[in-house]
Amino acid sequence: MTQQVVFVALGLVFVFMAVITPQMLTLRIRVLKFLHLRGLADWHQRNFDGLVKYARLVLAAMALAALIFGIFFN
Repeated sequence: MTQQVVFVALGLVFVFMAVITPQMLTLRIRVLKFLHLRGLADWHQRNFDGLVKYARLVLAAMALAALIFGIFFN
């Protein structure tokens, strides 16, 4: 596999992760409750929408960077 294919595949993985971000955050809240970290889990629930937006923004930036590196810097 060439480096270009790896970067493009990584960009697609980041895009997929941006789509399932709410489910990943919900799983994180469940794990925090399981570990009896109720305060942190409650904070995540209160700020759910903002955290999802922030995580999607970061993942979109990472996907864009990986795709740019994969396509233009070979």
